[in-house]
Amino acid sequence: MHTNYNYIRGSQSGAENVEFEIRLHGDYITTCVVNVSRLLDGVKTHPCGNGDDYHLNKSTVTKVLKTIRNGRSEIKYSGILKTFDAWNGSELSLSDFLAVDDMVDDTLVEEQRDCVPPHCLTRRYLQVGEPFCHIRDG
Repeated sequence: MHTNYNYIRGSQSGAENVEFEIRLHGDYITTCVVNVSRLLDGVKTHPCGNGDDYHLNKSTVTKVLKTIRNGRSEIKYSGILKTFDAWNGSELSLSDFLAVDDMVDDTLVEEQRDCVPPHCLTRRYLQVGEPFCHIRDG
């Protein structure tokens, strides 16, 4: 039986993870760590604290995905000003970090505006465009 699913927000020093405990007849066995990026890439086997690897079944994957969704929603729909520093430290893609109508700081707007040509730029919003081309560096 698995209990205590905990979302661990990604940061510059650590990956986005979900931890859960494995218990047998109520006794603690170990804690497993699911790396969110690896899970979303299709990897179903993740390490546990006792040195074993645990293969996630459908039920566990569903619970982990719900934990991710709930954890990210606390970041995504918090109703507070979204900042470049918060996004940069989150290890989330910009589309996972922001929602339509989120208020963002000037630094985040400038970072996105300057990385690719804007599709639309007004006083009220910025819609980031696509790169004109890709040039290999070096």
